[in-house]
Amino acid sequence: SYNEMIAANLDYMYHANKGIVEGNPNAVSLTPGYTSMGNMASRELEYFYGDLYDGIKSGEYPRVGGKKTADPDDYFGGLAYHPYNFSGWEENFVEYNNAIYNVVEKNGDIGKKVYFTEVGWYDDFNNVKIEKQTDAIKKLYAACEKDMWYVESCLYFRFYNCEYDWMKPHFHPVLQGNKH
Repeated sequence: SYNEMIAANLDYMYHANKGIVEGNPNAVSLTPGYTSMGNMASRELEYFYGDLYDGIKSGEYPRVGGKKTADPDDYFGGLAYHPYNFSGWEENFVEYNNAIYNVVEKNGDIGKKVYFTEVGWYDDFNNVKIEKQTDAIKKLYAACEKDMWYVESCLYFRFYNCEYDWMKPHFHPVLQGNKH
């Protein structure tokens, strides 16, 4: 169920954070890389983070194997998520992400960084789409730099899904028989 998903994530984050911080006090643990399931307008990430914070504030976690705590720092040091919109770039991209960060601020975590751990759009090796995606990539990074101070890192994961046909032997050494 949805409630069990929230609870399981909180338990996982608490124990992962504890191990990471004990192993390296300077490390920053991140939430799992949640996804918008292809539509940022659905506000799924915003609501999910809100429910995670509500669970933390309840003081009922972790359920097993640790001291119950209502301090978000005991669960994560930064947020990781995939701000997907499979239809391509949306002019509301910044607004959607600001709404997610507003949840962070409302819960007293202003200053925690966000890591876009996966973002990109399909180009289907289509030159018209490639041109649109090139423009979208520029808008994405400009928005991160200018309008979303809280974004620490943005990984554009479809960078190589472009006009290059990576299945041709001259682009793929293993297909050429070269194992080096």
